Amino acid sequence: MKIQSRPNDLPLFGEADFSSIKTADIYTHSSPDGDAIGSSLAVLSIMSSHGIKSRVFCEGPFPKKYSFLPLDKYNTEMPEYFSDSAFFVDCGDIKRVGNTFSDVLDSYQLKINIDHHIDNKLFGDVNIVDPCASSTAELIAGIVGTNNIDIQTAEYLYVGILSDTYGFSTSSVSSKTFMIASTLIDKGINSNRIWKEVFRLPSDTLLFYAEVLRTSETEKDVIYCKVTKELMEDFSVSEEDTEGLANYLLQLKDIDTVVLLRERNGSTRLSFRSSGNKDVGALSRKFGGGGHKLASGAVIEKDLVSALSIVKKSLTI
Repeated sequence: MKIQSRPNDLPLFGEADFSSIKTADIYTHSSPDGDAIGSSLAVLSIMSSHGIKSRVFCEGPFPKKYSFLPLDKYNTEMPEYFSDSAFFVDCGDIKRVGNTFSDVLDSYQLKINIDHHIDNKLFGDVNIVDPCASSTAELIAGIVGTNNIDIQTAEYLYVGILSDTYGFSTSSVSSKTFMIASTLIDKGINSNRIWKEVFRLPSDTLLFYAEVLRTSETEKDVIYCKVTKELMEDFSVSEEDTEGLANYLLQLKDIDTVVLLRERNGSTRLSFRSSGNKDVGALSRKFGGGGHKLASGAVIEKDLVSALSIVKKSLTI
């Protein structure tokens, strides 16, 4: 775990009385996944339980499948005033908060960066970064201690861990991950209901996945999947609804690497997944993105066809 510039009056959560924090704003990255949503809501809940007036911010858009969580708590626009402290949760880089909040960093007296990405830029006054953690939610649960949270916070953290490990199936899962998950379940959460909310797919989504697979290209152990704007319109699917598609495709036999390309206006969003043979985190960094060794993403300012050609060349070098 990397902890830098930690003030003496700001112990880790489990030890803290939070006397140095009067008000707090909590940020997570744009186009949030389950870990970003679960972790940021958990920090909001923890702050509130200590009597600290807090707000949570995210540019969005939010995947529909997380609508069982209180997404109405999120502020999506620039705050009119700033709290004294800010938490940046699951953000490897301040740029990940999106264009709406890109200039907020210097507005806070204290910036606390909590993350599990190996390429984290350590942009906070306090940086709590552990690349060995399966998720930011696991990291927060380990810091806080599950004895010190209520059932609602436990649910938020479980959502983060479950979603980011794709049902405890990724290589980042450790015995500690299972131990923390079990203590969260012991708080009384309904783990079966949460699994259903996160992973069960409506039939129209499965039909969309089938069409993406039908139009994919495979070269050796790499599959290239293209999601055009036209395809999303045909199936009434938004970009945030495609979260989880790359992980789903990684279940294909004889496939090591998934490259998912999603068409935007003048650019292409890339998602990479690997079952272990390729370091897709390093690949993403070639395109100005980032993430983990086996799961990462980036955006290329090119159309989908051009982006596909560029990525193929990078994977064959």
